[in-house]
Amino acid sequence: MFKMNKIYQFLIVAFLLIGCKTERQSLTKITYHPTSIDNSITPDDTLSTLIKPYKEKLDKKMNQVLSSTPVDLVKWGEVNTLGNFTCDATREYVENHTEAKVDICLMNNGGLRSNIFAGDILVRNIYKLMPFDNKLIIIYLKGDEMMDLINMVAKNKEAISGLLLKLEGDKVVDAKVNGEDFDPNKEYAILTSDYLYHGGDNMSFLKKGTGYIDLELMIRDVLLEYCKSKPNGIVVDNKSRII
Repeated sequence: MFKMNKIYQFLIVAFLLIGCKTERQSLTKITYHPTSIDNSITPDDTLSTLIKPYKEKLDKKMNQVLSSTPVDLVKWGEVNTLGNFTCDATREYVENHTEAKVDICLMNNGGLRSNIFAGDILVRNIYKLMPFDNKLIIIYLKGDEMMDLINMVAKNKEAISGLLLKLEGDKVVDAKVNGEDFDPNKEYAILTSDYLYHGGDNMSFLKKGTGYIDLELMIRDVLLEYCKSKPNGIVVDNKSRII
């Protein structure tokens, strides 16, 4: 009798499993309707009232004046003043606040998300410029990997500090590191972001370095502190570094 009960239980479970089996679904069509997020949308009064005290507190922080710039910091035009500022500022901060020595600072233009125009530099401007939590690292490169870096900078006109390139057409004919001729046999300390180190913007060659230091500093925090230390205004190098 016990054996028969076990058989019945097995059959019941089997029927339940078969009955619960669902047919495999496949996507056959996608439809969408774009909704513009602009002034045509009527604000919800209840929600606006709810967030008002938080927004006021956040705006007060974001509108704090850190410093000022005498020129537009932009990526377009003959001089990448935004790139010059970002690389010079992070490099100066690291050299002044850590024991690390830096030869070159490299940033990707795509990571510089917002221009800063002449006038006051607000906390808001730095958050818009660097909205990501990317960190600063130092990589040590030499030889072929340094040539990969130089050629990438020349091709994409990336943001750079400590490196001056002269081009004829698309070819690099002269490279100087801090005023000295580039030496392919020398090891150089490259300050950059963890995003680029991990292969962002096709810079996988950075992984081939001879060493690596995580400074545990977020780029945005460094820029905030740098600007805060320049209450009378920042000095911007208005000369191109790729000529």
